[in-house]
Amino acid sequence: MTIDFGEPVSVHSPGRWNLEEGPDFLDATLLLGNEQRRITGDVEIHTKPGDWLKHGHDKDPRYSNVIAHVTYYPGDLPSGTTPASTVTIHLKKALNPLFCFDNVDITAYPFQARSPQTLCSKIISGWTPEKTQSLLTSAGVERLKIKAKRISTLIREKGIEQAFYETLMRSLGYKKNSSQFTKLADLLPINTLIFLSENDALKAYAILCGVSGLLPEDIKVNWEHSTKKWVRSLWDIWWKHQSKLTNKCMSKSEWSLSGIRPQNHPSRRLMAAACLFISDPPLDERINALSLTDPKGWFRKVTQILGQMPETPTYLNDRAGVNFKQWAVPVSYIGPGTAAAIISNVIVPFNVAMRKTEFLRPDFLAKLPPETDNSIIRQTGFNLLGPDHNPALLRHGIIQQGLIQVFQDFCLNDRSGCSLCSLAKQLDKFQTVDT
Repeated sequence: MTIDFGEPVSVHSPGRWNLEEGPDFLDATLLLGNEQRRITGDVEIHTKPGDWLKHGHDKDPRYSNVIAHVTYYPGDLPSGTTPASTVTIHLKKALNPLFCFDNVDITAYPFQARSPQTLCSKIISGWTPEKTQSLLTSAGVERLKIKAKRISTLIREKGIEQAFYETLMRSLGYKKNSSQFTKLADLLPINTLIFLSENDALKAYAILCGVSGLLPEDIKVNWEHSTKKWVRSLWDIWWKHQSKLTNKCMSKSEWSLSGIRPQNHPSRRLMAAACLFISDPPLDERINALSLTDPKGWFRKVTQILGQMPETPTYLNDRAGVNFKQWAVPVSYIGPGTAAAIISNVIVPFNVAMRKTEFLRPDFLAKLPPETDNSIIRQTGFNLLGPDHNPALLRHGIIQQGLIQVFQDFCLNDRSGCSLCSLAKQLDKFQTVDT
């Protein structure tokens, strides 16, 4: 890493993660320059440099001991807005070019615990259900627009086909392997995959397994016949391409394989990717051919397309991976919950990025399918709506997106236990405008 003047910088000590009001890290120690000058103080982290002013830190004495303002995007602030000795560190060039904010596990952030009834829930408890739904829908639309903006940047950098491929691959990786799937998509671009596989899904799967490092190197003596036959069939394909792709191959150790549901095992998700991207007509054409006149029908058909099994049954139809126990019945590679996540995180925002405004129609988004429930949705629903809220409200896709956006905009960054959070003021404004 370097500071804004190009000098190298390293972290000697990150200090203490601050869970109260004030800078993100306290008493951190950084080493600057080739001579490693030591500076100690507080560190504030933002996405953009302008967030320093947006959050009012220039007028807050608690930020007077900040020695480093760390941002993802580069940019300058007016002179005198940060303490005189503050250095600026921009991370975008230093980070892996495949970095994506969606890959950050925000549940690992030790955000402040809330009281049983928050100020926000007290305000919203006096609202009609329609007003509450309107608030969360607006937040959900904002989340989709933010995703669309990131995808637009990726389209400019990689092109439409590769951007769609990488975004969908990241979604297939789910939480534990999203970065790995993104890396695989970068190492093995969609045009290369289609060309080498000769538009054959099984060949594409073998190549994906080979490049990912998940294809077993040896056939074990104690494996059953069907397992040996399956692995040999993959190697019959992969060995023809291995020498050309050796320098692009990942290692099996890069993958998170423990603590995941068998249906979400990367081996199965790679088969899903092969079936989705090696198809005739292509996936995007099949989706674009669907009419938006009936939103509920559109979502149902897209879910069916995503969950479609291979025409020819494969070894993985009823297993999590090589040498896993055989299930009683075949299991779809992409179930309804995963399909809903792909629709919300990839397909809808991708179309918004392509300036297809019909994907933001209220009647369309009202039918957005719900993703699998998670702790952020449950906790934010509890914080906003109180312990006695109707759980049915949280089973609407656009409402879930809204709850996640509220969490990221307010709950995640508030370290006052709600006492200084600005959301209550925003709710008052929303109520006034809505009225």
